Amino acid sequence: MKNTMIPDSIWINAHIQTMDDSLPSAQAFAVAGGRITALGTDDEILSLRGPQTEIHDLEGHFVYPGFIEGHMHLPMYGDSLLTLPVRDRSRQKILEMVRQRVAQSAPGEWIVGGMGWNNEVWDDPSYPSALELDAVAPQNPVLLPRMDGHMIWVNHRALEAAGVTEQTPDPEHGEFMRNPDGTLLGCVTNEAAEQVKAFVPEKTALQRKDALLAAQQQLLQYGVTNVNDMGTSLEDVHDLKALYESGEYKLRFHGALRYALGPDAPADEKAYLAQCPEIDLYNGHFTVRACKLLGDGAVGSQSACLKQDYSDRPGHRGVKMRTDSELYACVREAAEHGMQMIIHAIGDDTIDQVLRVYQQVLQDVPTPDHRWHIEHFQTVDGDQPERARELGVWPSMQPLHAPNSASMALRRLGPDRASRAYAGGLVLRKIGHISWGSDAPVATPSPLSGMHAAITRTNDKLLPKGGFFPENAVEYFVSYYDYYQPEAYIPHTDTYIAKDASTNEEIDRLRLSATFSLLERRDVIVVASVSCIYGLGEPDDFAKLAVSLRPGMELPRNELLRRLVESRYERNDVAFARNLFRVRGDTVEIWPAYYKDKAVRVEFFGDEIDRISEFHPVTGVTERRLNHIAIYPASHYVTTRDKMEKAIVEIKRELEDQVKVFEDQGKLVEAQRIRQRTEYDMEMLTELGYCTGIENYSRVISGRPVGSAPMTLLDFFPKDFLLFVDESHVTLPQVRAMYNGDHARKDSLVQYGFRLPCAYDNRPLKFEEFEKRIHQAIYVSATPGPYETERAGQIVEQVIRPTGLLDPEVEVRPVDGQIDDLLEEIRVRSEKNERVLVTTLTKKMAEDLTAYLRANGVRVRYMHSDVQTIERMEIIRDLRLGEFDVLVGINLLREGLDLPEVSLVAVLDADKEGFLRSETSLIQTIGRAARNAGGKVILYADTVTPSMRAAMDETARRRDIQMAYNKAHGIVPKTIIKDVRDVLEISSSEESERKKRERKHKMTDAERAAEIAKLERQMKEAAHMLEFEYAAILRDRIMELRGGK
Repeated sequence: MKNTMIPDSIWINAHIQTMDDSLPSAQAFAVAGGRITALGTDDEILSLRGPQTEIHDLEGHFVYPGFIEGHMHLPMYGDSLLTLPVRDRSRQKILEMVRQRVAQSAPGEWIVGGMGWNNEVWDDPSYPSALELDAVAPQNPVLLPRMDGHMIWVNHRALEAAGVTEQTPDPEHGEFMRNPDGTLLGCVTNEAAEQVKAFVPEKTALQRKDALLAAQQQLLQYGVTNVNDMGTSLEDVHDLKALYESGEYKLRFHGALRYALGPDAPADEKAYLAQCPEIDLYNGHFTVRACKLLGDGAVGSQSACLKQDYSDRPGHRGVKMRTDSELYACVREAAEHGMQMIIHAIGDDTIDQVLRVYQQVLQDVPTPDHRWHIEHFQTVDGDQPERARELGVWPSMQPLHAPNSASMALRRLGPDRASRAYAGGLVLRKIGHISWGSDAPVATPSPLSGMHAAITRTNDKLLPKGGFFPENAVEYFVSYYDYYQPEAYIPHTDTYIAKDASTNEEIDRLRLSATFSLLERRDVIVVASVSCIYGLGEPDDFAKLAVSLRPGMELPRNELLRRLVESRYERNDVAFARNLFRVRGDTVEIWPAYYKDKAVRVEFFGDEIDRISEFHPVTGVTERRLNHIAIYPASHYVTTRDKMEKAIVEIKRELEDQVKVFEDQGKLVEAQRIRQRTEYDMEMLTELGYCTGIENYSRVISGRPVGSAPMTLLDFFPKDFLLFVDESHVTLPQVRAMYNGDHARKDSLVQYGFRLPCAYDNRPLKFEEFEKRIHQAIYVSATPGPYETERAGQIVEQVIRPTGLLDPEVEVRPVDGQIDDLLEEIRVRSEKNERVLVTTLTKKMAEDLTAYLRANGVRVRYMHSDVQTIERMEIIRDLRLGEFDVLVGINLLREGLDLPEVSLVAVLDADKEGFLRSETSLIQTIGRAARNAGGKVILYADTVTPSMRAAMDETARRRDIQMAYNKAHGIVPKTIIKDVRDVLEISSSEESERKKRERKHKMTDAERAAEIAKLERQMKEAAHMLEFEYAAILRDRIMELRGGK
């Protein structure tokens, strides 16, 4: 972007992200008159400089546009920074702070805190009392606002100052909360709180100015340059205009008037409303064109208005601030003044009220592009998101409210309503847009904290653990075979090997769940293996065969059953399981293939769907009612009937062509073989719509041309999806190699009449086809290969760690005596309760070394490719738990292992050049010791090879950078603290549960001897019965018991 204006300053040598699709990134920018006037490369922008232009070198720093704060209370936030800081404090700490402030204050002087106390994070979450404040402030009125702004905690001096007694009635829209005996508790909500606040001495103009400037300073440090204030008073308007006129205020301000609507509004507020909207005053920095109303209170103070009682307060549903007619009058008044309408509504009953009123006003006063808001939109019920979308209403939500209010919401709302509260992902999917803010000072206005909460549903302290009802979908897509023997033919021995596979039901469900989520929503993360480039069904067919159901929909019951069968569901009225449906009179129950522990019940009244509900398939208990559901197919390999009929015709034509080719070549056996096999498949496809090996006909069924790329998981993603390739130096070569191996196997099957040539197109993607499907990718690797580095638009080196950890020291020691030296190093680490990794060159060496170390009293195990995947995970877990001290391996002790307990990595025979001792392999292996502050690597070698030298130099380079950074910032390296979790299994078997129980139970010597004797008898019996595999398992178990003393 160019501009001919001579800039006041130019800023160069930066990584600039513009958020503008026409120029997404730049190196430099120019500033004139306080505005950015040009963006481009360093040379382009420097060409604009004049004789007085200042040049600033940003030294490669990252530059991004200022954040927009969508919902905050600016003056209140400034007050919270300057008054008693009670946020995130315990009850005891707050009382101590009040005691200290009283000591500095005159008797009778008000003690006022900033917003922020939260009883939900206290050891005792009960509401605080006036008596507690009386004990520390007997002569001073005290007023402390709760974090949500809808409740205050006061002492009896404050209540007396406000004239509140036990006989004082509650206002219509507030409450003086009472103890069971009728005495005043000391917690006051909403309008009742306003009655008390009215007696707090007003702030001086200087105090208000200081608060606004303090808020500005903190917001600019967070990168916030534009704020939307939700509750602007006329006094705030005058204060801000004075600051803009003096040049002291830099933030862009958008205000929403809180006190200007309704018959009771002050006259001066009404007069200002008549002048509004005011737009882009002070060089675009000041705008007031909205009005704000409170519809109800908050869930935490039990003042949000719900349709059903609070779970922890039977008989109480909260309060609405206005009747429908009163709310209508206010909204219409704003609309007639051309003002945007913003209403705070948290409870589902209030959200209903606001939607009703908005609909009526918009009918009576048509307002195009009105962008009216519902602030918080917190406790969502039924079709409220859909109604908001139809009215063009914007919900405004605050991500940090979810984790900060998790325990409170569960207690106040119960699990069902809580699962629908703070549901930003759900609302975004159904409406398509939301406004986002912090609600500061209720929560921190840090945009990065808000982003973290929106993605993880946890706060900066990573609470609640696991996230609060996370709504974004995290799916898994890996190969679903427990055992897989592909179809093959070996010509020289005339051996045909039929496809033999054992499918894992749970992984199949996860694969279907991944594609279901990709078709239903956009906020999806799919963790996939290289399986994602293998052929899958057509996404369009998968979506078209989904059965969409709504209450009130006309659909004969038998038509539903026919469509379910077409989608590969099976009827079974006795045994109910995944992929099945059952019929009971006018009720059809379906267990979708991608659901784990819930099913769908569809109830008919004649040919009309009367009700749809989700229920637990074991207990039969209804969990929730549904207004709509789509039942997706039970298999990826489905297609419509007309496509299948066309495909059968095409398969028959290809069959005749192939038979003719064989007959012309005199291959009569092959001709007979292909005819017999294909005609059987065609009959199965005609009758059932499916046959074994249907994937070999996928190209014909989908109508694709010969040689075209298959449909894969990547085709289920939208075009703008982002791909992360972890350990790209290993993953990308795997992707590149898949096609050739598959084609070689298929070639013999086609040439000898086992498959038609269309089977060639049931294949993984070629690498160039894979590249065409990737529009934006991030390659992650400590040792990126040439492919990634040559194609990367930007290379970011993440060398500095948040914990200050350094890359480990690397030491070279001679091979002679390496085992004895290793034993001594292991002894030192074991005494410190630390772990050791040892890498060898072969499996035999790993097993022999393990046996030698065990014989010398070392608690040791080995791990290589013969060890099953789940067992590898168990071994890693046991190493971290200290079940043993040393793990010996070959190539598996490299990428992906995150073991903070490991302080030593020993590489035997490090000077044997080759794949296992290449530069990449050595850097990856060295990195295993980088999670521990005392990490060290010993390379046993007689000579320093080029690979060793390169790996050592790179490690030293990174270590120097890290040490310099730590020194400059006063950081002391700290070992990572990481939970040791149970092995992640998709479903645990009784055998795995037995192992867990045994691991928890430490055997005595007598118990171990008895168990070994029993297993030895079983092992001998198994060998006598020629069950050698089972005998080997028992043998390994005996060895494990003998080595676990």
